[in-house]
Amino acid sequence: MKLLFTSLLLISLFAGFTLNSPDNAIKAKIGVMKKSGDDVKKAKSNDNALAGDEVRVFVVPENDCYVYVVFNDGKSAVLLTTKYVSAKKALILPGEKNFYKFDKNSKTGEFFVYCSSEKMGEIDKIFKGKSSINSSDWKTVASKIENENKESVSDDADKPITMAGNVRGANVSNEQFQKTLQSFSGKSMIIKKYIFSVKI
Repeated sequence: MKLLFTSLLLISLFAGFTLNSPDNAIKAKIGVMKKSGDDVKKAKSNDNALAGDEVRVFVVPENDCYVYVVFNDGKSAVLLTTKYVSAKKALILPGEKNFYKFDKNSKTGEFFVYCSSEKMGEIDKIFKGKSSINSSDWKTVASKIENENKESVSDDADKPITMAGNVRGANVSNEQFQKTLQSFSGKSMIIKKYIFSVKI
């Protein structure tokens, strides 16, 4: 009986160590493709865009996790997706062949990308039964999440992208672009923001 108890204790300690091990951190490759006419570039965390420019969001988790993406244009915020995504499976928004487009009424465009080991109750709650919410209400929630998970905020400097010359949109596949994505990690969550200043 004593031996069994000792074995169980060791198993429990090992399990606790495993759950808190850095190997269990949330990891994901995240990036935004920006298309301006025929030119395709990897967007920076803080970038400029012209009305008519198009963007596509890429998230490739290295762990099974919940992915939330919210777009805020300064007036209202929209929950673009909330999905449980399997490891190594690419999530591409709005789709593999589609783009989000900045219109002439846009002055700013912010994409908030979250990868979490658990469901994010505050986001689920504020968007429950709503297609969009007031921008200021979203900012309050986003700031709270960020303050409570400061170690998860990914503000690493953007790494240069290797794409030869003026790349034509038709020549850049989603698979090629995914190879340029930067990796991010967090203890139980990743928070990554892309902020665009839009000019007419």
